[in-house]
Amino acid sequence: MEEIQSSKNKGEAVCWSHLGKIYKQESLPFSKLKVGDVVITDKKDISNELYEHYMEQFQPPSLDLTNINDMEIMKEFKEILKGLSTSTDEVEVTNTSEIENAIRSIRPKKSAEFDNISNFIIKRLPPGYIQGLGNCFNLWLEECRMPNEWKLAKIITLNKLKGGVSKCDQTCPISLLATHSKLYEKILLTRIRSWAESNHIIPKEQSGFRPNCLIPTRVLSIYQEVLNNMAANSPTLSIYFDYQKACDKVWHAALIVKFSRVNIPFTLLKTIWFWLSMREAVVVYEELSTRKFTISIGLPQGSCLSSYLFIVFHSDIVKQTGAFSTHIFSDDLNVLISAPLEKKLEPMLQFLELEGTKKIFFSFLTYFYQAYSAEKQKLYNLTMSSTVNQMDQERKRSQAPATVKRVDGASTNIGDSQDHVHFTDGSALKRDGTWKHGPERNLSREERKWLIDKHGWTSPAKK
Repeated sequence: MEEIQSSKNKGEAVCWSHLGKIYKQESLPFSKLKVGDVVITDKKDISNELYEHYMEQFQPPSLDLTNINDMEIMKEFKEILKGLSTSTDEVEVTNTSEIENAIRSIRPKKSAEFDNISNFIIKRLPPGYIQGLGNCFNLWLEECRMPNEWKLAKIITLNKLKGGVSKCDQTCPISLLATHSKLYEKILLTRIRSWAESNHIIPKEQSGFRPNCLIPTRVLSIYQEVLNNMAANSPTLSIYFDYQKACDKVWHAALIVKFSRVNIPFTLLKTIWFWLSMREAVVVYEELSTRKFTISIGLPQGSCLSSYLFIVFHSDIVKQTGAFSTHIFSDDLNVLISAPLEKKLEPMLQFLELEGTKKIFFSFLTYFYQAYSAEKQKLYNLTMSSTVNQMDQERKRSQAPATVKRVDGASTNIGDSQDHVHFTDGSALKRDGTWKHGPERNLSREERKWLIDKHGWTSPAKK
């Protein structure tokens, strides 16, 4: 954390140079695929299994015809499409200077995209070619469309596992798009971003996926807020929320409806819908390519437009947290819930247990069919003694050994015959009242009461 704080003014890349060494995993090639209990090795069989898996993944959500919310969204969506078909407005045209700036902003990668053209080649285009691009871009912006050939993506799969035979759902799809389409999307992104920023659509809590809003700043904000709450002896519930496959699970109808509700210009909405609809993909495994299939859900990977549309789509999620502190890391969410200060600890813990932000999030995402990752959702009670107390109560309800999550990420079980108890600051107290490790400190009244009442310990001497 000290390294992050000391380098926060040097740019986002410096921060992730420290964290990347810890969290970055290299993707290994795979020559086998597990289907049920059977391991297949034939390239054609693997290619077919990947095709069936991803074709199913990109199907639209199954709507409930008896659900009022589903019917409301679909009715509004159809009315919007009727309005788009009759709209004759135009998007702001571009010029060669803007296209040159877009070309300068891309990385000079030599790897070719789906159209067999690399960024390295694009950066060396002559002025006459850029002028021709400008004429084409202006025609498409006036008509609120783009070439259908650019809507085809080539999906290559990477292995998520470090070892063993992976299943289809343990592979990561990477979509390769036409290089020229990325330039057109950058031009379109400037217009959408100008509208969103001028109308204050994106919340100030959003870091990542937009310029001048670094993720390290958000990390330090959470760190400082937790320290302030702990210094005031205020228990804080920290909820870490992760979207399942994020951009891949965005429901197209819901996105168009939400954009319409925030009064996006019809010209931009019409262009977004044409860009989003009628997309196709092929799965490529080694030298084999599958037949095309339709993509009816999600935002195209590898597009600069996708990430920004995603944060606009979820920009109103901060309204669901009320007065609680909210922090958004690209497509991940953190909420810090502080209990009202009381003389006793138990009422504050009860407030955190009964507080309904988790249920509100679930209802909010269910309404728009945005899946979340249950296994990645984490809840931490950040305080000196409340975690131990809360987990002990949970153990009595479930009749299972309690596990205390410490701030350093480790965990320990609490048993009646245990020689020592861990607290959330990393320290541990022995039965004789001495500290095993961690900073020496006085026990609070609640901690002494918990040790005596719950475990029958004698009152340890104060240090």
